[in-house]
Amino acid sequence: MTWRDWIHCDLENQFNPRVFLGAETERQLNAWAAASAEADILLRRMGGQFDVEYGPHPLMRYDQHIPEDRDETAPIIVNFHGGYWRSLDKADMRGHVHGLTSAGFEVFNVNYPLCPEVKVTEIIACAVMAVRQILKTLAAAVPPQPSSSIILMGHSAGAHLALAVSKDKAIMPHLRGVVAISPIIETEVVQHISANRDIRFDEIEAKALNLLTFPPPALARYYFVIGSREPSGWIDQSVEMFTQLTRSGSDCKLYIVEDGAHFDICDTLCDSESVDSRRLIDWLKLSS
Repeated sequence: MTWRDWIHCDLENQFNPRVFLGAETERQLNAWAAASAEADILLRRMGGQFDVEYGPHPLMRYDQHIPEDRDETAPIIVNFHGGYWRSLDKADMRGHVHGLTSAGFEVFNVNYPLCPEVKVTEIIACAVMAVRQILKTLAAAVPPQPSSSIILMGHSAGAHLALAVSKDKAIMPHLRGVVAISPIIETEVVQHISANRDIRFDEIEAKALNLLTFPPPALARYYFVIGSREPSGWIDQSVEMFTQLTRSGSDCKLYIVEDGAHFDICDTLCDSESVDSRRLIDWLKLSS
């Protein structure tokens, strides 16, 4: 089912995760903030680089985290935060990033300008600029790092960014897969919910960025994750995308986190004790 099958239902609850979760949203984001504050100390002790510029806007920055016990055979992860293109920050994901670095992965954690200051089309262009610069950084390293083994990862709107960036022809040869965690896929529905006051989609842009209409490349590997406690309309997006890419010949996985909601599924995926985390890590390591 696509968003149009839900047009006579409550689109706000089906396609606005913060509204659907209500007060639980604040609790989950507060937990993220606490975990990220602790992880920030550990990540800075680890070294790496913070707030590397990739463009003129103050939010065109990324952090690079290289674990001391980096798995040299593992792919490099480029992560995009969510927030419906209008909120949150790479700093909010540091708790999750630390979980990935603890598993031996090098991670680039990317910020980008936000709506309503910019349009989503501009945000995608910024994300492409970030990844292209990261690829140049890897190629210039001594010794050169394996820029041909990149995983794009994102949560919610960040997952849409990861999928959209995967279509860039300069990035595509270096891409080994995309991890899309609870993605927004069908951008046209945003025109019908309150979030569009900030996002400001018009009909042309919303249609152009719908990933079911203009899908990512068929040759990449894809890993979709959704939570069992997410609304049916939101879940359907990932199911439709998974089905379409699988039919096109892509190697796709789709997993449901039991009792998972929109935000806390990120916690589960970065918790080394969880089955969902171990399964993701196994998939990531097979992507090298």
